[in-house]
Amino acid sequence: MAKAGKDLRREIALGLQKCIVEKGWAATKLNDIAAKAELVPSHVRYYFPNKEEMLTYRFAELCDEFAFRVYLLDRSSPIVWFQQFGYLAFNENPRWKEVLLVLMEMNVAVFHSERMSRIKVEADQRILREFEDQLSKLTLAANLTPSAAAQLAFATMMGLMTNEVFESGPSVAEARSLFFASLESITGLQLTSTAVPEDLGERVLRLGLGDHRTVHSTPPEASLASLNDYRVRQ
Repeated sequence: MAKAGKDLRREIALGLQKCIVEKGWAATKLNDIAAKAELVPSHVRYYFPNKEEMLTYRFAELCDEFAFRVYLLDRSSPIVWFQQFGYLAFNENPRWKEVLLVLMEMNVAVFHSERMSRIKVEADQRILREFEDQLSKLTLAANLTPSAAAQLAFATMMGLMTNEVFESGPSVAEARSLFFASLESITGLQLTSTAVPEDLGERVLRLGLGDHRTVHSTPPEASLASLNDYRVRQ
């Protein structure tokens, strides 16, 4: 049982995430979440009056974490940045794949929640700004503007990420290759033929979050401080 006086929202939200992975959002009950968080239902209700509040809280956390990881990518050149981004969005790490799967499922709930819609719009705009910043450094095909190219790249990413979560969809590596191929067609960057470190996928997950960070556990205090600082600057 958790210590008295401790803010249990994160533990509860992580319990919700585990339930979504196991049985999906629609089938998850309050008692399921309490059991995963190792709490009694009354403790869960103290922090979150309903499942929707819990979902919104975790959705905001995950959107922030993804955007923060994107913010930490190497900006030394567009090709390096897009390679790292590709390995972040399409990553074989099972825990990170779980996070992205949950984000994809939560996106369905966005259509029924004004608060979650606002969170998603803000998160999407962060990523689009990052795309546009990198694309503005390049000569683009078909007279595309950096803004239009960013929209195209973002739509491709979201489509591939959604398809990847289904068993009939492409593998992680295939989805990443398709994303790179799409970028190559509008930027001319040689993303698929340029060699990358074998452990690039794990490297991008460790950026700024500490060597002992596990993707869906509670981050160390230093990592939380960095994430909070990022939020303030945004």
